[in-house]
Amino acid sequence: MNTAAINPFTGDVPEIPLPAAPLAKVVAQIRYPRPLDFEGEESVEPLRHRLASSYPVGRKVQATAVVITPNGVTQQPSQDINWTFQDIQEEWKITVSTQSMSLEADRYTSRHDFCDRFNEAIESLAEVMHPPVYDRLGIRYVNRLEGEEVLADLPRLVRPVAQAGLIVPHSGVQVQHSLCDTLFIDGNSQLQVRWGWLPAGAGIDPTVTAPNVPYWLLDIDSYTGKGGPFKVDPLQQLTQDLAVRAHRLFRWGVTDEFIKRFGGKP
Repeated sequence: MNTAAINPFTGDVPEIPLPAAPLAKVVAQIRYPRPLDFEGEESVEPLRHRLASSYPVGRKVQATAVVITPNGVTQQPSQDINWTFQDIQEEWKITVSTQSMSLEADRYTSRHDFCDRFNEAIESLAEVMHPPVYDRLGIRYVNRLEGEEVLADLPRLVRPVAQAGLIVPHSGVQVQHSLCDTLFIDGNSQLQVRWGWLPAGAGIDPTVTAPNVPYWLLDIDSYTGKGGPFKVDPLQQLTQDLAVRAHRLFRWGVTDEFIKRFGGKP
């Protein structure tokens, strides 16, 4: 499908594998109220056994909290404990806390593979911890373009709107940064999109390390506006739907040249 024909909010957009996709972070998370009978490690142990065949490396780690300080938004240690489960290669990581579970991929291959893994984790969580409801479900994709050659080709790789302030004629003037932050709401589905140009070392999220070179950012967060009953089948379908929404907007925002540049065949 030609990217020029894509509607960012409707229609079926087939996934095209991008072997060299410029992904800095891919994470899915479900949040839920703390189960009344949660007893820390004793409650997590049955979940560890269920996940062990795919994620045998388990660790107990100190959680961090996002804190607003006079110097900006930072991460600081909190008193809470998280439990992480990873594969041997440490390319996939599940993190469980008292009120959330997330899946993060360092080797993202496809939307279907990612959703299948997360949905399996949701099923395991439901069978072990029995949360009655969930508060939020979301999937986030953080894309970054770095390097002088790629950035010089930015007008050929992404739509003009995705270039933010860079489309303003600025000969002789330095663009220090330019970022667009938009929230789209469609019923209970919300799509927050942040894209633009940032200088070296600058970031918008302390959980994502900023590169030491200037870069173009496309950060898509697809999530529910409100929660509901913690029922496995509807949640698994909702996971797929949120991922489709994020992918469709991504494909709309980039060009066929972008697809080819990162190993795809439009």
